[in-house]
Amino acid sequence: MNDRGLYRLLGALYPRVTSIETFISQIDHVAPPVLVEASDTDNYKRFISQLTVCIPGEAKPLWQPVTFQQLSAQSDVVMRVIQRICEKRKRNVLSFGYSNATEASFIPVRSTPNVRSYQINTTTSIIKTSVLWKTLVSRIGDDVMMYLLEHCSLFRLVPPCCCFQLCGVPIYTLFSGGSQLQSTWLRQRPVQYRPCLALRNAQMKLSSYKEFLSKRRIWKERLSRAG
Repeated sequence: MNDRGLYRLLGALYPRVTSIETFISQIDHVAPPVLVEASDTDNYKRFISQLTVCIPGEAKPLWQPVTFQQLSAQSDVVMRVIQRICEKRKRNVLSFGYSNATEASFIPVRSTPNVRSYQINTTTSIIKTSVLWKTLVSRIGDDVMMYLLEHCSLFRLVPPCCCFQLCGVPIYTLFSGGSQLQSTWLRQRPVQYRPCLALRNAQMKLSSYKEFLSKRRIWKERLSRAG
């Protein structure tokens, strides 16, 4: 599947499909940033050429005035979006493995105390830490990056014949009988991430600790009644 085939496929589901360079260049701004410079590595240039932006029909317009300044760290930008998604209870590939903080939640996220992590999301981890994404965020800024992650769907072309979704409403939920797509194009359920051993151990320890606290509370209540 080449770029043309990818655009034709995604165009059946999204009103607007474009490369990320075209998306940035069409933002109503006096001087939009240049995403690729001559001194950039071949790996980064390839990365930019493989990113595709899909804009759903219900997507909000990019807020104005647009600024391309980076004010926050790369990981903070991503976690801020995840917190918004969790608070609004929206479905987004970016937030798979995260939820609002509840009593049953397990692993707290340091930069976002209202969010808990219960499964490892490798794609989100890469966006938070990759040098390629770090370079992109430094050039398009916090606001545009957050808009892309929260309101758009990003796909990356993987030659020669694949692409995978990075953020946005899961594409398999958009597939319906009315769309002219072969079912073989889509993975119809999300990838199931298996928690690592460290996460399982942490969950077991936390569960045991909660059980201990519950028993201790009951024991104290009985002693107070007896006294």
